[in-house]
Amino acid sequence: MSAWPPDPYASLARSFLGHYDLLRGLVRYELAARQLDLHLPPPPGRIIDVGGGAGHQTLRLAKRGYELVLADPSEEMLRRAGDRLNALEPVARERVELVQADAGHCLERYPAGGFDAVLCHGVVMYLPSTEPVIRALSSLVRLGGIVSLIAKNGEALAMRAALERRYADAIDLFDASADLGRVGVVTRGDSLASLTAMFERHWLSLIAWYGIRVFTDHLGDEPVGVNSMLAVEAEWRAGQTDPYRRVARLLHLVGQRKR
Repeated sequence: MSAWPPDPYASLARSFLGHYDLLRGLVRYELAARQLDLHLPPPPGRIIDVGGGAGHQTLRLAKRGYELVLADPSEEMLRRAGDRLNALEPVARERVELVQADAGHCLERYPAGGFDAVLCHGVVMYLPSTEPVIRALSSLVRLGGIVSLIAKNGEALAMRAALERRYADAIDLFDASADLGRVGVVTRGDSLASLTAMFERHWLSLIAWYGIRVFTDHLGDEPVGVNSMLAVEAEWRAGQTDPYRRVARLLHLVGQRKR
């Protein structure tokens, strides 16, 4: 790990992890899990979570019987993933490999087509471009395997600001491609059309797409409460239904490697 440059995400780790204690984090986690489970092959299977952070989805899937690689460029995030991994039962813990790597390094480390499914959730918005990541994800997954990508919805950036009554900001965001995220970093958005085109260019057939956080994205740091699971259920319906899903904060695309 010492060969890597200083960890650019170390200072953000607390914010990244803290959001899972909030309503917005619960909604993202629950919807991503439900949507992903609709498309994964049954266990056992081999999955890599690229940019998996502290391993929330990785550890959940390990408990279900999958073999997992959690790859992340952040040493601090991997340390936190290791702490959480140590709390699992030994049989599940043994199914998880932690690796310091970004998408490009994963291509160098693992053979093409070596995974039944490849996850990349909430990563591409922090990077200069999405397409190199999609190219790598497509290379890592086997023929017929699943790629699951979560990106910021670049066509709905004005929604949060407007619902928070920051109307001047909302007007500006109609012409923007990025905005300030909750963890205090400016992140990019992608459109559904551009992501679908990238999938097609890299031999991924879009089999489903969902929205995440339609009704609750503007609630900021609202904690999990007694009505939170009702909010999740409303978001679950909205994330599958037009026109609601088109204005979600996040887009969740699921593709299948076709050749």
